[in-house]
Amino acid sequence: MKIIWTCTIAAAAFAASIATANATASGCAVVVDQLPGGFLNLRQAPTEKAPVRAKLKPGWIIAGDTQECYRKDGASICPDLKEWSHVTGVYQLDGGRGSAKTEGWIASKYVKSIEDCPATTSGPQMDALPVRLLGEWCFDTQAKNFRRESCRSSADHWLSIQRTGFTRHEMRCKLQSASSNRTGQYRTQFKCDDEAGGFTVYYWIGLDAGDQSRLFLDETDSTFTATPDQMKAQRR
Repeated sequence: MKIIWTCTIAAAAFAASIATANATASGCAVVVDQLPGGFLNLRQAPTEKAPVRAKLKPGWIIAGDTQECYRKDGASICPDLKEWSHVTGVYQLDGGRGSAKTEGWIASKYVKSIEDCPATTSGPQMDALPVRLLGEWCFDTQAKNFRRESCRSSADHWLSIQRTGFTRHEMRCKLQSASSNRTGQYRTQFKCDDEAGGFTVYYWIGLDAGDQSRLFLDETDSTFTATPDQMKAQRR
């Protein structure tokens, strides 16, 4: 099944583009967790016999479009590509959509569309959290978010965020990757340790748009399919 690209153009523009024979829609997607062999092949053409250009890891973000033709030996080939999607860039390899692109084709079933493409002004990937998120936070059980204050005496309600990770009651997490969407919310991956052992966890993290003294830390999966706003609505 083809990816439904949703990020970079409005729905009306998308509808108009598919009505034009040579137009394409574009957007972003994320590589899913469960992959044969642990990675997703980015191929030169939409066939399993085509050379592999790159091996994409779970959680990596790609840019793509609805192109359905490719060139071979100087000719344009437009087969039925229901199971393949065209990639115009890989964030973790290209350093952002404004950089040189890693182009190719992937099996569509191993990626999921995301609503917002990462910000392009500062590059998609960061090795440290932004300064405005750092410090001591305390979970508000009524508001279902964190307020900026220290409450380490309050058992499992406290949270301390550093540039390269965070600690909370009986859990320490080290930042593996972070990328910002267009509204300043961050997709993050952490490697954590608690009394049960080590594990990988994914969070949306950012400041509340209506109150900058409030922070959300919402656990999700590597696809980041649910947006922070959707998760906030579910908490109410």
